[in-house]
Amino acid sequence: MRLWHLAGDHNAIEQDEDFVMTTGYLLSFLQNEPVYELLADMVDEPGAPASEEMAASEIRCIFYKLEMAQLNAQINEMLIQDERGERTDTEFLMRLLKRRQEIERLLNDERIGAVDVVMTQRLY
Repeated sequence: MRLWHLAGDHNAIEQDEDFVMTTGYLLSFLQNEPVYELLADMVDEPGAPASEEMAASEIRCIFYKLEMAQLNAQINEMLIQDERGERTDTEFLMRLLKRRQEIERLLNDERIGAVDVVMTQRLY
């Protein structure tokens, strides 16, 4: 999360339109952190993202999955309250369910997009 915020803050400040955020540049922010070696090793692994586009997609998926977990917890809590006979806000529950459906669609779109990127990279 810290790396994500650092990158976002720096991107907002950066005025050069030709500037490209790279993995190495992002890691430079964390050189004095204990997690630096682990992250640097992950970048060098064969399974690491092949492009900035793939890395951005993976980050979006992580945030979608995090939001999905939070939504599921809220929905489950509301359903448990309803089972106990406690009053629940059905309109709010419906909005949560609708957002969960939207996130499922977004995750699916990301998966399809990732396959397209990988196939394009292999074909060209």
